[in-house]
Amino acid sequence: PARRDKDHRKKFLLSDLSPNILEIQDKLLSISKKTMIKLSPLIDLKYLQTVVKSIDEIEIIAVKNEVKEIVLHLIPNTENKLKITTKNLNTDEPNFSFSPEKESTVTPEFSDILEYLYIPNNAVLKSGAFNLVSKKFGLKKLHPNTHLYTSDKAVDFCGRVFKVKEISAKEIKKGDAFNIISKNHPLTPEQIKTKYKLKNGGEHYLIFTQSKKGMVILQTL
Repeated sequence: PARRDKDHRKKFLLSDLSPNILEIQDKLLSISKKTMIKLSPLIDLKYLQTVVKSIDEIEIIAVKNEVKEIVLHLIPNTENKLKITTKNLNTDEPNFSFSPEKESTVTPEFSDILEYLYIPNNAVLKSGAFNLVSKKFGLKKLHPNTHLYTSDKAVDFCGRVFKVKEISAKEIKKGDAFNIISKNHPLTPEQIKTKYKLKNGGEHYLIFTQSKKGMVILQTL
């Protein structure tokens, strides 16, 4: 469906799109064994599960870590459990699939930072499978609200993997060049660069985040 109205304003609710998917979904299901609908990457997945009938699969498609499309696969009267699949195209990262009903049944393990740090790609983050991705890849979370993971060995992952060490603020030298990542931390990357008088770029990252023990700074190796 078209995602903009006649005045070129973006529309996100299915009832606002042209054609109105909610009005024609019964017709689509009656004439086709499988219907695919491509939607905005900003649309809410739980909303889709509430208003669209016979969803067999939801694909979250990213290209080089930018979520581009949400694709619904509709099968009339499907009895399959809904599957959500995340894909990050033009990368070597594996796809990740799961049943959303299982997310709330998984209790992740937590750990201080180990040898490797894992940052899920944006398709996985869009999916909301923060606990299942931990279980799938045998990883531990740093904090309930920090969607970063750690392990003592490297595994093939749907996101970025860094070998890291924890450092103190005193070890950061004025004028050094780093790429800055801020996750579940009160300061933005720009604020961090200003506070520590850092240059942008270089070969390594500084990651400012939070574990269960408090705020931490990680440096990639």
